[in-house]
Amino acid sequence: MKTLLSLLIALASFSCHSSAPLEAESLPPGPQHPSPAWLTGAWTAEAFGGEVLEWWSPLQGNEMFGAFRLVSDQRTIFYELFNLVLVDGEWTMRLRHFNAPGLDGWEDADGALVWPCNALEERHMSFGPVTYTWIDEGRIDVCVVLEEGDRSHTESFTMVRP
Repeated sequence: MKTLLSLLIALASFSCHSSAPLEAESLPPGPQHPSPAWLTGAWTAEAFGGEVLEWWSPLQGNEMFGAFRLVSDQRTIFYELFNLVLVDGEWTMRLRHFNAPGLDGWEDADGALVWPCNALEERHMSFGPVTYTWIDEGRIDVCVVLEEGDRSHTESFTMVRP
């Protein structure tokens, strides 16, 4: 499990890409960049050797925030808190990890992991090593590139609404 935690801290900076074409007429109105609001709500999956829960708030103003939890063998392993913020027309993800149960932060007290948007389309978005792709109302594909030393691998899984 310690290796998994090390892998999650050292996320690589490349992404998975969806090959599904997007239809321009179904893009949401508003800013030049499509909205990530389709992520809103709770999502669950089996990944990283346990059960994950991820929750996203509704888009409000220029921000969404969320939380992630990994549970293995009936024990919470760690949490993440994150947000997506639109600044000067560009989306950015900020993320912090916390140990369970004490909520000790992994990152320095004055810094979070920060990833500018690599791709944001109608139903696909990528920030650093994390990519989300809409499948349908009840399912999204998630791809996370993990790195440990000079090795990396991709963890891909489908999240569903609980």
